[in-house]
Amino acid sequence: MSELEGRPAVKLLGRYAIVVALISAFSLAGPAEAVDFVATTSLGIQVSRHHIQQGQKVTIHGHLKSGRHSCVNHEKIKLFAKRVGSVWRQVAHTLTGENGGYRFVRRPKKTTRFKTKYPGKTTGVHPNQHTCLPSVSVVRKVRVT
Repeated sequence: MSELEGRPAVKLLGRYAIVVALISAFSLAGPAEAVDFVATTSLGIQVSRHHIQQGQKVTIHGHLKSGRHSCVNHEKIKLFAKRVGSVWRQVAHTLTGENGGYRFVRRPKKTTRFKTKYPGKTTGVHPNQHTCLPSVSVVRKVRVT
């Protein structure tokens, strides 16, 4: 066999080796794993006193809970208040602590209902997108006399 006759075979063999190496590399790597998630949240609320005298303070506190720590750590909580005959309005906001806890201190002048809201959030992009769903607490009434 002459030198010229062997070269195409060597080139073909070299290409074959490259293809086999690439296929092996990709098959050993396995499929990419997505880490997208959608997590539910729940928002608890308590008041330090259900009945106060005008001018006294009331502490409104609670916890944001979720199966995902990133959904409760340093998240914005909005406080809403509603007096008799009025509409709900946002009166304050704060960030949760490391464990999802939050607190507000208010001095309502009239009987007021309070609730808190967590607006939720979405961060990242697919395949690494994290969604924390919004939640709203129950309503707590503070009677002022």
